Amino acid sequence: MFDRIKRFIRETRVELSKVTWPTRREVFSSTLIIIAMSAFLAVLIGVFDFGMSKLIDWILSQR
Repeated sequence: MFDRIKRFIRETRVELSKVTWPTRREVFSSTLIIIAMSAFLAVLIGVFDFGMSKLIDWILSQR
């Protein structure tokens, strides 16, 4: 059992050494893009929700 754990850890280290890790600048720019897109989608969904709410209120008031 311990041999399997040792082998797993050894193989994991080998695989992690093959990974190309992003630079600090790449991580920072990707984070900014994600924050900007999240804010844009939040505003877009908020506007859509507000519009649909007003439309439904208008439809229901017509009865």
